[in-house]
Amino acid sequence: MGDKNNLPKPEELLYAPVLQMLKKVFDARYVDESVMYPLQRAIEIKNPRLEITAHGNMSDELQSHFDYFMFKKLFAEKLHPDIMGYVTKKKTGTEFITVEIKHDDLTLKDLMQAKLYEAVFNSKHSFLFSPTGMSVQKLEVVLQHDEALRGNVIIGKCGEDGHMFRISPKLTDKTPKYFQDLCRY
Repeated sequence: MGDKNNLPKPEELLYAPVLQMLKKVFDARYVDESVMYPLQRAIEIKNPRLEITAHGNMSDELQSHFDYFMFKKLFAEKLHPDIMGYVTKKKTGTEFITVEIKHDDLTLKDLMQAKLYEAVFNSKHSFLFSPTGMSVQKLEVVLQHDEALRGNVIIGKCGEDGHMFRISPKLTDKTPKYFQDLCRY
């Protein structure tokens, strides 16, 4: 974690606030209801279930849903989603979530990394965030080659503190309806 002085990287400071904001967004806009098993009232199953996985750790709960072997192989290559999880819906079942967070302006390489996670972990909800988002020039390139570069990755800004999500209005057409009101820069 962090650099040689054990100081966290700037994006590491965004992990927890982004995770909390995503939980709120999914809970308010997407989840049918929180899942709790009636015979086990003391044990609540969190829905959505999100964890910071940037440092190579994953709970047993996530390991039972994701390909943990692949996660460890990617981690060995210094490739790993910063946040992973899932949401459970009554009609569709379990849907996987992967999130990549950067501190600086987003690059096409960052987007390809997020798209890799979408493909490898079969995530229905893939996100790429930074405090500044992606420049207009790079967004134009993405839009010209959308399927090849972006797939279903949602590209956005998360604010300097990780608490304000915004998605470029240019990406509204491929943004799920439950996130479309976030489409403004």
